[in-house]
This record gives sequence, C-alpha cells and structure tokens, in this order.
Amino acid sequence: MEAIGRDFDVILGSDLVYHDHLYVPLLETLKFLLLGGEKRVVFLMAHLKRWKKESAFFKKAKRLFHVEVIDTDDPPPGSRIGVSVYQFVRSNE
Repeated sequence: MEAIGRDFDVILGSDLVYHDHLYVPLLETLKFLLLGGEKRVVFLMAHLKRWKKESAFFKKAKRLFHVEVIDTDDPPPGSRIGVSVYQFVRSNE
C-alpha cells in the first residue's frame, strides 16, 4: 500500500460492505489510509443496507473512526430503503 503514496484528501467507495469475511481487510486498509499519515483524509462510502450482518462492519468501524451518515436518498419505488452516504474520519477530529 505504500506505493500509492499519500497525495489525496478524499477516498470514495461504493458497495464495499458485501462479504463479511472481507470486513477486517477493508478496515485494515482504511486504518492505513486514514490513520497512517498526518494529513486529514476523508473516506466517503455509498452503501445500501442489504443484510443485518453488515451492522458488524459499522460497529467495528465506529471503534476506529468517527463515522457519520451525511446523506440518505429516499427509497426508490418498490424498495424500503435508500442509499446512504457515510463519512469516515479520524476519531479525534
């Protein structure tokens, strides 16, 4: 991961929380990218809740980062939920 450098302020992601066996590797990557340098980096993630098991990812993430829902779309016709946009930053910010 060192090869990508640290010349970024914002990281965008979508549909990342899908397979629960990949939650820990995703969180480890986010720790490296958000906590590894001195510069403030923001991670924005669009997410559509599909399964209850996804709450485990967000519980773990909230132990590491300040996680906030910054926007939620209205559900499309025929659906009960819309897409939410989450912001992750260092906990001390």
